[in-house]
This record gives sequence, C-alpha cells and structure tokens, in this order.
Amino acid sequence: MGIPSISGNQDRIIVNPSQELRGVPTFQFVTQNLDRDSMEWLKGLRPTASLYDDVLLCHGIPSRDDECLLERVTRDGVSV
Repeated sequence: MGIPSISGNQDRIIVNPSQELRGVPTFQFVTQNLDRDSMEWLKGLRPTASLYDDVLLCHGIPSRDDECLLERVTRDGVSV
C-alpha cells in the first residue's frame, strides 16, 4: 500500500526471540499463524525511516525500540 513501516519491539521479538520466549504460548500462537511472506516482511523492516527532510520514524527512541520517547502522557498533556 506504500505506507512506510518500521520495526518495533514486538516485531523484533518475533523475528529474534530469546530461548525462554520460544516456550511462551502466546509467542507460539503468533509465530505459528504467520506465513512465510509475513515473517520475511517483518525481518525486512528497518528500525527507523526518514520521510522528506525533516521527519524521522522510530518506535520508542531512534536507538532503542523498547524505551519510551515521552515519559508521561495524560489527558492533561505530555510531560518529560
């Protein structure tokens, strides 16, 4: 569809699981229900992508997909 896609922590975990995670029923369910094309697509996702000259896509922070960029989000707003 031409929609830019990047990898996030769940994608990384599915593609490169720890030995411990391989025994978790949820992980087994997900991986058993992904076809080969879907797994290859996940493996090909990059952790970041640039759009235009001033937009960076990332999941979490640019260097880590498991660290939140924004510390606190409430109905009153966002604060670090």
